[in-house]
Amino acid sequence: MRLFKCIYIFVFSTLCSPVSNAIYLDKMLTIADENKNGSFIITNDKETTYFIETKIKEIITQEDGSIVRKEYTKDNVDSWGIAVSNPRFIIEPGRTKNLGVRAICGELCDVNKDKTYELLLIPRPYNSMDEDIQQSISIFVGYAPIFIIPSENPEIAFDISVDHDVITIHNNSNTLIRVLIDNCTGVKNGSCSTYYTLIEGREKKYSLPQKLIGENLNISILNHDESYNQKIIIPSNGRFSR
Repeated sequence: MRLFKCIYIFVFSTLCSPVSNAIYLDKMLTIADENKNGSFIITNDKETTYFIETKIKEIITQEDGSIVRKEYTKDNVDSWGIAVSNPRFIIEPGRTKNLGVRAICGELCDVNKDKTYELLLIPRPYNSMDEDIQQSISIFVGYAPIFIIPSENPEIAFDISVDHDVITIHNNSNTLIRVLIDNCTGVKNGSCSTYYTLIEGREKKYSLPQKLIGENLNISILNHDESYNQKIIIPSNGRFSR
């Protein structure tokens, strides 16, 4: 099973497309290892050299399930939770770069719930560095992958309701969950299966694929490493809470 689909879960609008076919990322979501470190691999498959600028935003979930983004700037550097290995770098044609991410909050890291960050990667042609930056950015849309430091004490809680063609998921956990719907009887495809990923505390509504409307939904709830895996069935116009 592919672990993560296009992460339209909380923030993004252009994550499933290459950056104007300029650069590619190996993944759009990284879960930190036990040392709270992780990385993304960036590939340049064009004949142009690119300058990449990286910005960090901490994603904070509110009580109502909405989110706010705290942008990291030089004015709040004392409260930064993570840092990247190369905030600005050049990538030549045909080359790959490893962008490392590590926690720098030490004992101040909140391990009672996931810490979630958005990394904005903005490319522009290196030979156009003297041109107007805004013009370059308007042409080369950036990626916004997600980096998560998982809770050391995950507690899974959720509320899922189905109202005909809409499924509402409220992740009351202190960690990320994935909600996999699989009503396929043979070959799996997008008409009989789908899944959604929500960060801790997030609430979202999704339109169900046409083939799943009005059906009893076979659902699996998983955490990031699948150490938690609960299977449930929710009928159309039904609800399940844990």
